[in-house]
Amino acid sequence: DEVLEHLDETVTLLDDAESGLAAGYSALGSTCCIAVYDPVSHRVTLSSAGHLPPILVSPDGRAGPLPVRPHPGLGTEFALREPYGVHTFVAPPGSLLALYTDGLVE
Repeated sequence: DEVLEHLDETVTLLDDAESGLAAGYSALGSTCCIAVYDPVSHRVTLSSAGHLPPILVSPDGRAGPLPVRPHPGLGTEFALREPYGVHTFVAPPGSLLALYTDGLVE
């Protein structure tokens, strides 16, 4: 979540400098999802800023989105009003974690 907070501040500052908008309001915005996998514990820890939820495909083929609480994207006026959530999930051996862009589904 610290990385996402830093990225949000960077996007907002760059956009403010480029567009002349009032500080804290971005015309750009972006999404980001950071995931870390621990192969020993089979845990995935992730934090998302406006990104679509990752899909976890289990070894038996069942698939579904991870229940990640939505958060505003980077550079939006709402992004820093609340901390970015950090979520931890178990990904059994043989699982597949799919991260994808909104361009794939919209």
